[in-house]
Amino acid sequence: MTEQQVCPRCCRSLPPEIDQKRRGRRRIWCSDDCRRQAHAERVAAERAGLAVRVVEVPRTALPPRNRPLTAAETAELVLADQSSCIALLEALTEQARRKQLDNQVRSAVLKLARMALPHA
Repeated sequence: MTEQQVCPRCCRSLPPEIDQKRRGRRRIWCSDDCRRQAHAERVAAERAGLAVRVVEVPRTALPPRNRPLTAAETAELVLADQSSCIALLEALTEQARRKQLDNQVRSAVLKLARMALPHA
């Protein structure tokens, strides 16, 4: 979660997520008690014909995917994230140091090195 979210009923901060990759619905209420009381308030307002306040809670995670990422999609994600690019380049450097690079990958790395260091 990048920004602190609050309970729409009592405005207390939501407890921090222990597992950022949890599955299912995102957390809305700070506790089960708040969730139950909010439901009771909505039911009472509906029976009395009163307006109910609706609070939009922003989605914090990407929607679930029905298929695995393609190689091109993975490459786009890596290129869009600086730390991922650095990790990839460090892994390639380590493989080159161990002389474990595939010939096609080695050729592409040499091409990149020539572009990055044209006078070397």
